[in-house]
Amino acid sequence: MGDEAIKEVKELAIAQLSKSDNASELFSSLKSIQTLKNVQLAYIKAVLREYPDLTKKHDDFLVESLQDPEEIKAYLNASLEDAFEQGDFRLFLLALRDVAVAKGMREMASKAKLNRESLYRMLSAQGNPELSSLWALLKTMGLKLSVTG
Repeated sequence: MGDEAIKEVKELAIAQLSKSDNASELFSSLKSIQTLKNVQLAYIKAVLREYPDLTKKHDDFLVESLQDPEEIKAYLNASLEDAFEQGDFRLFLLALRDVAVAKGMREMASKAKLNRESLYRMLSAQGNPELSSLWALLKTMGLKLSVTG
């Protein structure tokens, strides 16, 4: 059952509602929508049981993709764009944390000559790293900052 089928049932429910003030008819239509959603969900679950390799945990996928230097650059640049658009630098810090976790937080902290716990705090949503710490971490990752206008 696809989105089209659900859309069609919703349209039918709206049409019935406009024709009648009968709550039981509306309830019946809404129940049909829920049934379609349940069938769709059951189908998806069955497919995933049959083909478990179709899905990966988000974190596993992220760790795997962030082994590639080009992926890291694209990921961090996208997070910087989002951070500037939303006016929230924490988005960049959290993305940087994802990269540090993918590369091994302990190893990153050691190479950057930072305390591991401090690195976790620095790269949290509440983090406010000093430029020297951020610089050391980026350098450890083989990255540089650049400014454009």
